Amino acid sequence: MSAKTTETAQTTAPRTRAGKRLGRRLALLAVCATAIGVAAPVASAQTSGDQFYWSAQLAKHRLLNQDLFFDDGVGEDVVAAQCRGVGAFIWNNTRTLRLFKKHRCAVATAEGNTYLLRVNVRDRFAFRFTVLQVF
Repeated sequence: MSAKTTETAQTTAPRTRAGKRLGRRLALLAVCATAIGVAAPVASAQTSGDQFYWSAQLAKHRLLNQDLFFDDGVGEDVVAAQCRGVGAFIWNNTRTLRLFKKHRCAVATAEGNTYLLRVNVRDRFAFRFTVLQVF
């Protein structure tokens, strides 16, 4: 089967117990994202001196493109995320987006866990996170 056929077969197959759990967690993630006021339609990064700032959308994309590795060495694959900037901000060059050094993000992982994270921007591509709450 081709990749497209496999994708279609998976979406039409009956939902498994794990699939239902992931669906519930994604619904919870959507509620959490709404509760923290997620908004930012475009990804953007900018520097101010030697500090980097990201839009909420860019923080989301950075989380989705990387696994979360915890202190005990366990890694989890992020399958969904919603972020919002917190604290002081700067405007992007066109003054259409607020860019932040700190973000609060709700993430769902492939392992079935849902977390609320504080994400601190380190540089153009790197970040550090702290788990604030496990759902």
